[in-house]
Amino acid sequence: RHFVERMKSNSAILPSGAMWLLTRRFGFLGPDVSEDELAEQRANTLLARHGVVTKRALELDGLSWDWQSLYRALNLMELRGAARRGYFVHGLPGVQFALPDFVEDVRSLDTDKSDVCVLSLSDPAFVFDRELARMSGADASILLNISRNSGTRVVFIGSNPILVAHSDGQRLSVADTSDSDVTRALLALLDSIKRGSSLYKLEVREWNGEPVLQSAGADILGMIGFRRDFPHMVIDFLSASALTFNH
Repeated sequence: RHFVERMKSNSAILPSGAMWLLTRRFGFLGPDVSEDELAEQRANTLLARHGVVTKRALELDGLSWDWQSLYRALNLMELRGAARRGYFVHGLPGVQFALPDFVEDVRSLDTDKSDVCVLSLSDPAFVFDRELARMSGADASILLNISRNSGTRVVFIGSNPILVAHSDGQRLSVADTSDSDVTRALLALLDSIKRGSSLYKLEVREWNGEPVLQSAGADILGMIGFRRDFPHMVIDFLSASALTFNH
């Protein structure tokens, strides 16, 4: 904030027509970075961000980086053992690269422990075919009107989408399924938001397009610790019992 205020005050005293320009001073910029070094730095950034990197990762992030230079950098990283090439995510198109630690972590997962999965829609692991969803019936209908951004999460039980949380959980779209499955999906969502964001509470405003207090979801939310705070329902992560999130 102090820096912005200084920028504003300095801009105010500039003569008419003066402009800010990027500095070329070595003391600020440091030594020049070659195209190969820049590509490797960008490849490492994408691996750390996505876990699995394909050309699709650039499209999801809206980046204009050159894929061919990144591909060459990832190939060299594979030769050094710094990255692995393989087929890690079913349905994700193109060649895939991942960090060695990420691959080992995935292999060590106990898939029998829980069949509940929460995915951000900015995650390239979320592979969605809109036409297939239309033909799949009610279970996939909640995926038809979604915004692909980091504030939207989908909760799956097995391969079935149970719940979509829009705007970091403020609006919930829930599949037509049992209350027990919805409860498990909600608990997984709460755990994901609590661990993956700086939010200290979750405020639900809508449930399947209806005001939450007038919906069938009000009772389910109340059972897992939400309180009524007209016209919404709210849960405080700091005061909630740890057992609330044990799904």
